[in-house]
Amino acid sequence: MARRLEWLFGATWRLPLLVALFIAAPILVLGEVSAADTRRQVQSEQTQISAATAARAADQMRVRADNVGLQILLASGVGDMRAAFDSQDRTLIAELVRRTRRLLPSEVLRLLALDTAFGLVAVDPPGTPGEKTAIDPDYLFRLQRNVVGDLVGYSALYPSGAAGNPSTVATGLAVIALNKDRFEAGYLVAELDLARVADWLSPVVASGEDVYVVDGKGRLVARTGAAGTQLQDLSADPIVSAAVSRQLAPTAGRDPLTGAERFMASQAVPQLGWYVIALRSGAAAAGEVEATLNQLLLSRLLLVAVLLVGSVLMARTGSQVVAQRNENVRLVTAIRETSAQLEIASRHKSEFLANMSHELRTPLNAIIGFSDVLRQGMVGELSDKQTEYMDDVLVSARHLLALINDILDLSKVEAGRMELELSSFSLREAVDNGVMMVRERAARAGVVLGATVASDVDEIEADQRKLKQVLFNLLTNAVKFTPNGGHVDVAAARVDGQIQVSVRDSGIGIAPEDQERVFEE
Repeated sequence: MARRLEWLFGATWRLPLLVALFIAAPILVLGEVSAADTRRQVQSEQTQISAATAARAADQMRVRADNVGLQILLASGVGDMRAAFDSQDRTLIAELVRRTRRLLPSEVLRLLALDTAFGLVAVDPPGTPGEKTAIDPDYLFRLQRNVVGDLVGYSALYPSGAAGNPSTVATGLAVIALNKDRFEAGYLVAELDLARVADWLSPVVASGEDVYVVDGKGRLVARTGAAGTQLQDLSADPIVSAAVSRQLAPTAGRDPLTGAERFMASQAVPQLGWYVIALRSGAAAAGEVEATLNQLLLSRLLLVAVLLVGSVLMARTGSQVVAQRNENVRLVTAIRETSAQLEIASRHKSEFLANMSHELRTPLNAIIGFSDVLRQGMVGELSDKQTEYMDDVLVSARHLLALINDILDLSKVEAGRMELELSSFSLREAVDNGVMMVRERAARAGVVLGATVASDVDEIEADQRKLKQVLFNLLTNAVKFTPNGGHVDVAAARVDGQIQVSVRDSGIGIAPEDQERVFEE
C-alpha cells in the first residue's frame, strides 16, 4: 500500500490524470449521454403530439366535408334533381340550383350543375352562359371511379380555379346525381371558400401548432391562422413530398412555409384526396429542457473543476508528504548508520581507555609503592630534601592515578556502564579531607573555609571515592570563583530522611539563564 501511495504521489500529474480519466471524464460523458436521451424523449413526445393533432385534423376534415355533402343532398331533393337531370330540363335544374344554394351554409360561394360531359347547366349566383369550370381531370376520374354499388351520392373536395371571380380561391365539393338506371345523370358542385375550410381546423389546433392541408399534387389548399391562402405549389418541398407519398413519419424538420425548425407529422384524408400536415413549435418546451440541461451541465463542469483542483492540491500535498517521508527515511537511515559507527567508536574508545588505564596504572602503582617504601625509610634514612622530594612524587603520582581513575569513570558513564561501589564510611572525615585538600589553595586566594556537619550525621553508605571526587570538584570550583576576602562553607545535615551535603560560597555565582545548563553534558 505504501509503495502504491508513493508511486501515486511521486509525480504531481499522476493523481489529476487518474481523476480526469476515471472520474471526471465518465461524469461528463454520462451526463451528455443522459442529456441526449432527454432531448430524444422530448422530441419523441413533441412528434407524438404532432401526430395526434394530424389525426384529429384529418378526422375533422372528413366529418365536415361529409356534412357539407349531406347538406347538398338534403337541400337539393335527390329525387327532384335526379328527375330534372333525366328530363334535361335546364330551367328546372336552374331553379333547383337556386333554391338549393339558398339553403346551404354561407361557406358555399357558388353552386354549379354539370352534365355528364361536365358542361355547365346552371349556376347560382348566375355566371356567364356556357361557362366551363376548371375542374381537375384527375379529380373527375377519381369521381367517376368511386360511383359503385348503392352509392346515391359521393362527395369530394377538389381545388378549382377562381370560377367567375379571380380574386377568390375556392374548393369544389361534388355530389353525383344518379338516374333511375343508376347511371350518372349529372353533378352538383359546391364551391367553398378556402379560408372557411381552414376554420374547420381551428377546434383541433392548440397554441403553438399549425396545420397545412395539401392536395395530391402538393398544392397548399388551406392552413390555420392565415385567411385567403392561395394555391401555393409546395410539391418541391421534401416534407410535403413525403406527406403526399405517405412516407412522412413523425419527426423534426423545416417548416415548408417559414423554414423554421419544428416537430411535424402527417395524416391522409382518403375521402378527399388531401393530406394534413400538423406542425408544432417545441421552442418553449425545448427551451425549458435546454435550460435545465445547461444547468446540469454547468453543475457537472463545476464538479469536475472542483475534483481536478482538489486532486492537484492533494497531489501537491501528497508529493510533499512523500518527499518528507523519503527525507525522514534517509535521515533515520543516516542516524542509524551514524549511531552504529558511534557505538563502534565508543566501544573502541572504552576498550582503549580500559587497556590504557591498565597499562598506566600498573607502572604508576609501582611508582607509588616504591616511593612509599623509600619515604618510610625501609631502605635507608632520607634527608629532609629527599623526603620533600618523595612527598612531591607521591602526591603527583596519586594525583595522576586519580586523573586516570576519573578518565576511566567518564568512559564508563558515556558507555552507560557506570557502577557505584557502595561502602560504609564517615561522612565527617570525608568532609574534613575535602576541606583539607583545598585549604592551602584557599589560603593563597584569601578565602576562608568553613565546615559544619550535623551531630546526627556520621556513618553513611555510599561510593566513597565518587563522593570525595564530587565534593573536591565543588570546593575547587568555589574557591576558584570566590574573590579575596570571601568565604566557602560546607554543610552536611539530614533532611527528610536523606543526607544533604551543600557547598555555598560568596563568589559571583551562576547567572539565572545559565543555571539550567549546569547539569548538561
